[in-house]
Amino acid sequence: MSWDIARVRLCAAACLFAATGIAPAEPQRSGNTLALEFSTGSAERRQELRKEAAGTFFFFRYLRIVGIEKGERDGRRYADLVTVEPSSEMRVVFTVDKAVSLEKVQEFKANDAVAVSGSIRSLGEETNTIALAQAVVRYRDRLAPKTGKELLPEVDPAARMGTDTSSGREVIKHGAGGK
Repeated sequence: MSWDIARVRLCAAACLFAATGIAPAEPQRSGNTLALEFSTGSAERRQELRKEAAGTFFFFRYLRIVGIEKGERDGRRYADLVTVEPSSEMRVVFTVDKAVSLEKVQEFKANDAVAVSGSIRSLGEETNTIALAQAVVRYRDRLAPKTGKELLPEVDPAARMGTDTSSGREVIKHGAGGK
């Protein structure tokens, strides 16, 4: 495909999204990476991360539950969870009040792991805590990745995975250069 045709297609897609008011979905960012960068970054970098992350949705995995408080407020059920992110040892706190997430939380206990999506309400340096708003419990997770059992791109960010279109075989390339 020539460069001019690709540019026309890109422009047409942008016009279509602009005309319909539908924006392409932004991929969810890794909360685990955010926690690690924040905990190991300089004071300037932490300040940048606070600004960049505020209100943005992140996806956290391997969060170990250290506390659950279930209750009812104004006639609505809720569950407050306190979890620990493994690579940074930062606390991730959030309130679950959506029906589907609450059903999943009912079976959880201390030291279980959970995968959660939510927008960043605050990143606290003094308290070593990330507070999430609009939290959605995705699923019960494991406490750490299983080497060789996770998708390679999840374990190695430089890895690429796809299908060879000429043969239909799945191809996995390790690292930036591949093997």
